[in-house]
Amino acid sequence: MSAQYCRIRKKVYEKFSHNAEDLKRFNHMEEVVKMALYLKDRYGEDKFDIDYEKIKIAGILHDYTKNMSFEEAVEYLTKYLNNDGLEEAKKAPSVIHSITAYYLVQEELGIADEEILKAILHHTTGSPNMSPLEELIFVSDAVELTRTYEGVEEIRKRVYEDFYKGMLYMIEQTLKHLKEKGWYINPKTIETYEYYKNMIENKNKKQGENNGIY
Repeated sequence: MSAQYCRIRKKVYEKFSHNAEDLKRFNHMEEVVKMALYLKDRYGEDKFDIDYEKIKIAGILHDYTKNMSFEEAVEYLTKYLNNDGLEEAKKAPSVIHSITAYYLVQEELGIADEEILKAILHHTTGSPNMSPLEELIFVSDAVELTRTYEGVEEIRKRVYEDFYKGMLYMIEQTLKHLKEKGWYINPKTIETYEYYKNMIENKNKKQGENNGIY
């Protein structure tokens, strides 16, 4: 491990070592790192030509403010977001930590790499046309090996078989769950679904044309 990653990991551990719930969260962040590295190696440089260091830093920091209360998060974001942005963030308490983490890792840890910052920011909602690093953290957060929610085994299986089709299925299941619960759906998640759905359909069409099907 590099000196930079060791320093960052130590800071994260210090922040998440005060109780059992925090330690569980720290373990999750480490598992996201492991899954992201595994998926990079599984699919190779052709798909994920990303520096290992960036993967580890983004993975260990993606939930950096997960133990910040909702009230603290809203108060913190008042210095960065306008009223419309703040109201939008308040609609989804379970994902607001991705926004606070985006800013706080810059303040406290000096993280300036935009690719790492966007991977942190978009790990909950996704985003159209994500970078390979964003895609890895987005998916790894959902399928790391300590995740036990209903349906995760099928999502993980599909991700292992075909990364993008697996990711699209993962987003489909997320949207389905949110609709069933009557919870707020961030527009960016819908945009992400539509973007990757079109990408896969266009890829399949192109392959069909190359094979003389169309």
